[in-house]
Amino acid sequence: MEKVKLFFLDAETIRNRIDEIISSLSEKDVAKAKRLPTESGFLLSLGGAFLVSKITGGKDVFLNEYGKPYSDGTFFSVSHSVDLVGLAAAGNAEVGLDIEKIRDTDERLKNKCLSSDELSAAEGKSFLPLFVAKESLAKATGKGLGGNVKKFPAFPAEGKVVFGGETYYRRICAKEGYAISVCLRGFDFTLSEERVF
Repeated sequence: MEKVKLFFLDAETIRNRIDEIISSLSEKDVAKAKRLPTESGFLLSLGGAFLVSKITGGKDVFLNEYGKPYSDGTFFSVSHSVDLVGLAAAGNAEVGLDIEKIRDTDERLKNKCLSSDELSAAEGKSFLPLFVAKESLAKATGKGLGGNVKKFPAFPAEGKVVFGGETYYRRICAKEGYAISVCLRGFDFTLSEERVF
């Protein structure tokens, strides 16, 4: 069984350690964060870049043809929502992570993202746990959503999922107030939340 490492930083921690974080990043990463229009976006961008630097050991990061980042010998996925950024890292296979803060959402978005069976399951509940399951799978394919969210199955939210002729495994990560899903291509896995500082 594989192990996927999870790293999380909240906006308050990033704000409190901003000098340390900025000093460890490239000018390019800091400039990218500064272009974001909100303080939260700025902080989470810095936090995400810091987590990537931490797990890659400062090695170069590249983008595949679909825009998914990777580094030599390390598969990883970054996600953020409102005031939390996370990174999932795996050594042997493509990994996907998605985070969404639980909140009210537009019904049109729910209808755009979920199949009829998924809509029935989400009746009267937040659809975000189903959405993060879809997004983590999309990221684990290495291709992303590609504009068609419905094609990615939300079920089972945990365990073995066969999609596009390949096998994936998904896990839900518990963090109060958030829907978080991790998906790994080809291997069942355990989750290990790691300390950042």
